[in-house]
Amino acid sequence: MFKSPEQQALIRWHFTLEKQQYFKVLSTFVKSYLTTTLRGKRSVLLHMNKIGFDFNKFVDISFKSTITYFVSLPVALDILMMFMIEGVKIFFRYTYAVMKCNKAFIKSCRDPATLLE
Repeated sequence: MFKSPEQQALIRWHFTLEKQQYFKVLSTFVKSYLTTTLRGKRSVLLHMNKIGFDFNKFVDISFKSTITYFVSLPVALDILMMFMIEGVKIFFRYTYAVMKCNKAFIKSCRDPATLLE
C-alpha cells in the first residue's frame, strides 16, 4: 500500500512493522533511561537487578501492553490518540510513568514472579 520510501517512513513512525524496528525502539528506551537517570536515581533498575528481573523484559511488557494492562479504558483511549499523533515517543513516556507511579510496588517485590503479576 505504501510504495514510496517517504510514505513507508511515515507509517513506521507510528507502527513498528518489523521485529528489528521493535527491538531498536526497546533498546533506545533502555539507553535513554540509563542516560537520563543519574546520581543514584536508578533505584528501580537496581532493585530489578537485585531480584534477578531483566529490565528489558519489563520494558517489553510495558510496550506490548500499553493500552491493555495498566490503565482503565478511558485512559487507554487517550494514550491511543496520543500514540496516533506522536508516534513511538508515547511508549517512552508511558513506560517511564508506569515505573514512576509503581515505584513503591516494584521495590516491595522480592521475586520476578511477583513483579510480573
